[in-house]
Amino acid sequence: MPTAPVGSEVKLYFAGESGNSLRLYSEIHHVQGSSDQDLVNGLSELISGGKPIDPDYVNLWQSDSRLNSVLVEGDLATVDLHLGKLNVGAEAEMRAIEQLLFTIAAIEESIKRVKFLNDGEGIETFAGHVDVTRPFQIDEGFDSLATVDLDIEEGSTLAKPYFANGFACTFEANVPWSLEQSGAVVNSGSVTAKFACPDRSKFEIDLGNLAPGKYTLRVWETSMKDGSLINEDSKTINVE
Repeated sequence: MPTAPVGSEVKLYFAGESGNSLRLYSEIHHVQGSSDQDLVNGLSELISGGKPIDPDYVNLWQSDSRLNSVLVEGDLATVDLHLGKLNVGAEAEMRAIEQLLFTIAAIEESIKRVKFLNDGEGIETFAGHVDVTRPFQIDEGFDSLATVDLDIEEGSTLAKPYFANGFACTFEANVPWSLEQSGAVVNSGSVTAKFACPDRSKFEIDLGNLAPGKYTLRVWETSMKDGSLINEDSKTINVE
């Protein structure tokens, strides 16, 4: 009888376009290996160029980089990597660093600071724009995390009752949503996250009664000033 694959479900962060900027979105990935190595395994997948599930996201790390080791001492993690090519601008370099920071925080909540080494030696910068000589403090991600982030897997299949969850940091905790099929809106509305910004909190969408088929669920935030799009996230889902 075949044995189930050994591994864990971990939250990894990838970049996606949001208005005129890059924001970070979370995905749950299955990583191989012992659960006590989740931090190493998760970071290894990111740093070596692992692909996101959602085609709207990108991994800013390329496959010629790799993780050497992670040493955790108290609330400080020292990440030693072999740096390959990271040919990005200043914003993308910062987001690439934050991909690692928020992945670390998601896997090991006790870690609050991160120091980077390159093949065991100190390093000034990854791509020429951001100073990495000092440890980074993991913050709340107000300027870097997506303001709306669906917490369901791209292409996942939902069973009754049809609900979808996510996390938001929006004005008055408002999260508009729409459910589309073949380009037509079949349901829409607005829900309220548990807390408004600057807190990041969970929201839940009741999708209603749905016929079997493939749908696209979209959530977004617009500017209260001029109505322009600030951030959005979408997932393709299947209904049984």
